[in-house]
Amino acid sequence: MWYNDHVLFSAVIVENALELVKSDLNNNLNNILEKNIGRSLHKIPNTNLISFISKKKMNWEISAVNTSTLSIDKISGIDGNYEDICWLTKEIVLLAKKNQIVQLTISKENIWKEFVNKDQLNLKNISRISVSPNGKKIAIVGE
Repeated sequence: MWYNDHVLFSAVIVENALELVKSDLNNNLNNILEKNIGRSLHKIPNTNLISFISKKKMNWEISAVNTSTLSIDKISGIDGNYEDICWLTKEIVLLAKKNQIVQLTISKENIWKEFVNKDQLNLKNISRISVSPNGKKIAIVGE
């Protein structure tokens, strides 16, 4: 994912896992920031943070790297090992979880709630989720 015209954050395959790498094309530098991450990298709206799924622990977590300091902080745990997320706002994240989409409001109690009724979706095994830049449309990939 391009952060600006010369800095790229990417999930790079190393052996059987992904690593979060920051690449600065102006300086030809590649920094490994985190090992064993998920495939879902996202800019968190209106922040200088990029989120990713950390798979270092048995229970996976949503984490974020500060693009200025490169510090990494946990945002929230995930109930189950799911890795497809997207952000509606800087405080609301969506998670694809089997045949449902759940949401978490970061500033509240850290409780995942149903975003859309799973019976209305008529989808199974949701594998990708994305929100349009203006936040008005959601794209969902599933069976």
